[in-house]
Amino acid sequence: MLRNQADLDIKFDSVSQAPTMLPDKQGKVSLVITNEGKAKYRRHSLNLNIYASPDAILDKSPLNTPKNLTKLSNGSFTSKDPLEGTDELLGTLRIPNIKLKPGQSQKVTADFTSPDLRNPSVVAPGAYYLIAEIDPNTLSSKTTDKGLPASQFISTGDPVIVWNATTLNATIAAGKVLRDEDGTIIKRQIGTGPTLVSRNQAIVHAAIYDAVNAISRSHKSLYVNFDASDPRVVNASPEAAVAGAAYTALVNLYPDQKATFDEQLSRSLAQISDGTAEDKGVALGTIVAKQILELRSNDGSAEAGQIPYKEGSNPGEWRLTPPDFGKPVSPGWGLVTPFSHDIPDRQVGDDPIPRLQQFNLTGPVKFGSKQFVDETNFVRQHGGLENTNTTKIVRTADQTESALFWSLDRPDTFKPAGQWNEFAQELALEKGNTLEENALLFAQLNIAEADAAILTWDAKYTYNQLRPITSIRQELPVDQSNAVQDPDWKPLLVNLKPEEYGDFPLTPAFPDYYSGHAGYGNAAGQVLINFFGNNTPLTLVSQDLPGVSRSYNTIMEAIEDNAASRIYGGVHVPSSTITQIPTLGSVDPNLAINPSVFLGGQVADLVSSMF
Repeated sequence: MLRNQADLDIKFDSVSQAPTMLPDKQGKVSLVITNEGKAKYRRHSLNLNIYASPDAILDKSPLNTPKNLTKLSNGSFTSKDPLEGTDELLGTLRIPNIKLKPGQSQKVTADFTSPDLRNPSVVAPGAYYLIAEIDPNTLSSKTTDKGLPASQFISTGDPVIVWNATTLNATIAAGKVLRDEDGTIIKRQIGTGPTLVSRNQAIVHAAIYDAVNAISRSHKSLYVNFDASDPRVVNASPEAAVAGAAYTALVNLYPDQKATFDEQLSRSLAQISDGTAEDKGVALGTIVAKQILELRSNDGSAEAGQIPYKEGSNPGEWRLTPPDFGKPVSPGWGLVTPFSHDIPDRQVGDDPIPRLQQFNLTGPVKFGSKQFVDETNFVRQHGGLENTNTTKIVRTADQTESALFWSLDRPDTFKPAGQWNEFAQELALEKGNTLEENALLFAQLNIAEADAAILTWDAKYTYNQLRPITSIRQELPVDQSNAVQDPDWKPLLVNLKPEEYGDFPLTPAFPDYYSGHAGYGNAAGQVLINFFGNNTPLTLVSQDLPGVSRSYNTIMEAIEDNAASRIYGGVHVPSSTITQIPTLGSVDPNLAINPSVFLGGQVADLVSSMF
């Protein structure tokens, strides 16, 4: 540092109101700016950029948002500047006429009711960080920014919500893009696949539930039972039991992130009075988690990706899709043992059809039929990335927003199953759930999602329906039907690897029928309906559209929008999401099925009967 140079340092001071995803609960935090240099600092203004992040490290490629959804809707959008990163710029705090002598400090307040700041979109309210960084463009030439950006851990809700958010953050960390100091990509981590995400979440929350319920005795146990008089249970702290169960499960499921879980365990236990109750609670949670992990240790998930699978060669059968032609993901996931006692387990060699039909997974529409042709043409016109010589995109701005909003296919997101957990956190906070209620809610939600994934992936690799990109481009004679052929067509979604494939989105590497997004949404949505009632209004946010919210009058509206989004994204035909598109007259109107009588809803209702 130069002798006559000011040197600014920033630190968070206090959080009087934690910013949440809820639009009517905007936050207020204070920061302290200190001149630790040898000279006075005097400037007309100083800007502090405020970010939301799942961890304490500022991602130097903060998330951006397509600015013009109308442009997206008319087909002129390209993905050459793809959405990347995990951290969201919430806005800039402008500090006018700042004057600091050496050693002097100034306290400033970031009020999220200000139009210059917005509530976070990309983090889970239970556990995240606010990060503040001095905008270097507002520093004078005789001033330095002393240290790293300041970070402040934000925690909202009871331990169940906090550890749910910690679980979601683990999914992000496993898929985070690794960069050097200049922001250059070192490695793209493949992340945790959607099916494994749902399994991991179910294990964590089954452990939390059984540990809490052993103390509260409010419902039936799931997998681990204790007598009420068991000395390991009597006078144990339920808060400590949550921490012990979640920590033990997460360290097993994401061992590379143990340091993060250690830190959260310390924070959680710091909120509990030291003593026998705390010790017994942690021990109880640990015992429960270990037993459930042992119970799931041979559930078939480790072998699910190793099951031999040969891509189809007959009309209508799924094949690897351009541009990456990625190998099939989790072809054996249908053989994973369900969490629900009432869903039949399927072994290698068993006929999958009876179990699938039990959940109304009766198969896709026949390849080449009028309905198939109509649905394929609909996706071509509504789900494409851009206009071609053959196709004019007629998707509306709202449909484009829906497709992007619900996507979460990037490795560094919560993934679809995690997204519904974020929504559940918002509702639980808004409704003021108790710890016992949240233990029940998140156990039911995540077990329902995990079992819906098992059935959905069983359907995918049993029926082997080709994806729209194959039926529209028709690059081989076997793919040809009466649908309009467009060899230049690309889907709007999903994941991008621009350094390898330019602006050509990568279709998910598994068959079309049945939609994973729809399965997760149906299951999770039905659990939320069972808990809160369908007529519960929702205002939701998304990691794939920072700063954008979508509002629904009912939970069912959100379920349907989630399912339809995959059609507008170009990766599913309508009958593979079980949603009705009014403009598609030839589609059976009975496709608009209430999820309570279809797959996810049935699973959710079966799961609820376990408790």
